[in-house]
Amino acid sequence: MARYGKRNETKFKFTKELGFLIGGIVAIIVATILLSIPNKTDRQIEKYNEAITAFNTANSTQYATITTEDVVYVDAEYEEMAEILKGEGTVYVLYGTLNLDTICSNFVTINDEAERREIEKVYFLSSEYVDTFVDDEEDDTDEDIFEATVEGYEKDIFNANVLEGVDEVDLMASGALLVYKDGQLVFNSTSYTDYNWTQIINQAFQK
Repeated sequence: MARYGKRNETKFKFTKELGFLIGGIVAIIVATILLSIPNKTDRQIEKYNEAITAFNTANSTQYATITTEDVVYVDAEYEEMAEILKGEGTVYVLYGTLNLDTICSNFVTINDEAERREIEKVYFLSSEYVDTFVDDEEDDTDEDIFEATVEGYEKDIFNANVLEGVDEVDLMASGALLVYKDGQLVFNSTSYTDYNWTQIINQAFQK
């Protein structure tokens, strides 16, 4: 009768050192994946730069794109501004879109100057809602509702408290740099028709 030899069995032993090694490899893989995913700021800069590049291409201009990782712009909606302007302190608002020459040509300058002056936030309020309606002659939107909405925003949000001598905000005329102090509008770039935008930016950031 044949006899079978006893098989040698190698038992797997999980050591502390092996655990550290596996943990280290997993951590490297996770870190690599996370680093390859653009963060919010990177995506924001990419969005802005794509819009500026598109404007340059369409208009044969050479306006600068953002090259710094420090961006002061915070995208905001109309309703958000209602809450923001109720607070205390100084609030800076750039109203318009990067389809406008005024905004596109000064976008990087405003960002750089704000950063230089250690201003943490400039709210970028898109005028696309207004611009789209105004530019689209075949828009089926009820004009009365549109005008009432815009007037409501102006009265209840942006012009609720205006310093004497400062132009009220006109949402139909996009392309403005605004400054609020404790909820009061104290600066509107449309009041400075004789100033260039370098002077306007300087005046705004002195408020």
